[in-house]
Amino acid sequence: GDAQLGDGTTSTRRSPVAVWRLDYDCASVTEIPPSECRTLVTFFEATNGPLWRAHTDWLRTATPCSWQGVACEAGHVSQLSLPANHLVDALPAALGDLPGLQRLDLSTNQLTGPVPVTLGQLTALQHLDLSANLDATALPLGLHQVTIRSKDERGEWSVPYTTVITRGGGRITGYEYWIDDQVADRVMNP
Repeated sequence: GDAQLGDGTTSTRRSPVAVWRLDYDCASVTEIPPSECRTLVTFFEATNGPLWRAHTDWLRTATPCSWQGVACEAGHVSQLSLPANHLVDALPAALGDLPGLQRLDLSTNQLTGPVPVTLGQLTALQHLDLSANLDATALPLGLHQVTIRSKDERGEWSVPYTTVITRGGGRITGYEYWIDDQVADRVMNP
């Protein structure tokens, strides 16, 4: 609140404001390669990191493996898991520069734009969840691997099924899926 000072003026007490070092220097980071550190910084900046719901330690410590949602193995980023964390805008192509990434879960955010084709470079990737996020009409041309699974009322997931689809030259205007040869759902975009 306001406080009256001895000279007749008032002083307003303000809440502390978070200061983000968007010029973060990865040179002091030793637990992962500098290139992977720079990728994490690019990711933070591209998805409006200062406004994420949870961003503990991001760009504040020299230990990226302790940053909210980041895990590392054998000196490389192995996991980036920030579901329902208010990430916005497009995923940066730089994510393809995390060669040890095994798990990427950015589900239930407000990400837009195409899925970066560089994610195809992530040969260690075992789990990718971008659900409730990206617009399927934004898929780039070419081959895409699609994996589906179902969840029952007990919360147990089925064995995933993976197939490959090809996006040709036209704009995707809708999609549908079948269960037991019956159309189960159809989504059409304007």
